[in-house]
Amino acid sequence: MSPRHRDSAQKRKAVVIACEFGIAESRRNEPVAICAVDCLTGDTLVSSLVALSQPMFDWRKNIHGIDLHQINAAMKSGQCLAGWRAARDKLFEYIDEETILVGYGIRLPLELLRFYHTNIVDPQVLVTAAIFPKRIPLMGKGKYKSPLPHVCSEFLRITLRQGLHGEVGIHDRLENALAAREIALKCIQKPDELRDWAHRKKIEFW
Repeated sequence: MSPRHRDSAQKRKAVVIACEFGIAESRRNEPVAICAVDCLTGDTLVSSLVALSQPMFDWRKNIHGIDLHQINAAMKSGQCLAGWRAARDKLFEYIDEETILVGYGIRLPLELLRFYHTNIVDPQVLVTAAIFPKRIPLMGKGKYKSPLPHVCSEFLRITLRQGLHGEVGIHDRLENALAAREIALKCIQKPDELRDWAHRKKIEFW
């Protein structure tokens, strides 16, 4: 679980987390990169590759562009966290049990870093619940999906994955974290815009 709150420790009030992962030979998802951003200020707290804790079956390089060569190079230069435990410990430098953790599909980074946290905000849940406040439909056109790029394009009117690292479509952990932050803030600060957008999306779905 997250660290206990101590008055003497200065932790952040709200932090956005985003991770990239590959699939290990054990078929368990393993983090290969982590990013943490202060949700209130937008400051980048952590942005690092993560060394392997077990052999990989599928790097998913086509998704995030990270491979063994990049990990090894980062390790040699001292710019890589030494496994998921080190990544979690680094995050714990900034959060405790009272910190609000924000993440788009936050279940994944919590699973990757092997801890649980009860004080969370998931922007994916916020937008989905706004469209379908009672339940997500499982019939009709199929289960509603809300991938981050689509929500950014339609709700924020910004386009993700324009090639921050030279390859269009490749995930960027900092970009994902900042996008999740913007969605969460807009949902909270502009509920009328969220309601109107959600109404249009519900009509489009049916």
